[in-house]
Amino acid sequence: MATSARADVLARQARQALVSVLILAAVVAAAAGEDQFKLPALHRTCLRCLCEASSGCDRDFGCQETYCGPFGVSRIYWHEAGRPVLPHDDPDRKEAYADCAQVYKCASLIVTQYMNKLAKDCNGDGRVNCDDFAMSHHNGGYSCHLPLNRTAAGQKYLERYLKCRGKDEDDDPLGLAVAAS
Repeated sequence: MATSARADVLARQARQALVSVLILAAVVAAAAGEDQFKLPALHRTCLRCLCEASSGCDRDFGCQETYCGPFGVSRIYWHEAGRPVLPHDDPDRKEAYADCAQVYKCASLIVTQYMNKLAKDCNGDGRVNCDDFAMSHHNGGYSCHLPLNRTAAGQKYLERYLKCRGKDEDDDPLGLAVAAS
């Protein structure tokens, strides 16, 4: 009987330890911020393909018309992303946007924060992944459901994106070239 009582005590202690670990994991996850968990599909490969689609990932792209840097980020996009800047810069400084957008690491932060804010299932396939980020990045988060190939610039962007992702542009199972229903 003593062995059974000891086994019960050990089982109870194991359950309490497990509950403690689960609570600790939840606290750590909450402290880390939900941004780290929201975008599992926005990884380095996806960012690289968004960059390739935007400018051929030309790190010397500069600013052309209203778009800056290798990701072709607009000032409005930067604002939506929370106005990230280079270290020790001030987001209120006139050139802070362009300076950040032209540096790959800072521009990647702009794109990541933008997607954290506006990520959704743009192509209607029931998942949020890099294909949706491509649509959101090019069309804007509020118009991401529009087909990428509706303009010449969008068609070029789509072709570069699909090439980077290793997909055949003639076979569009992702629904990137058609509007989501």
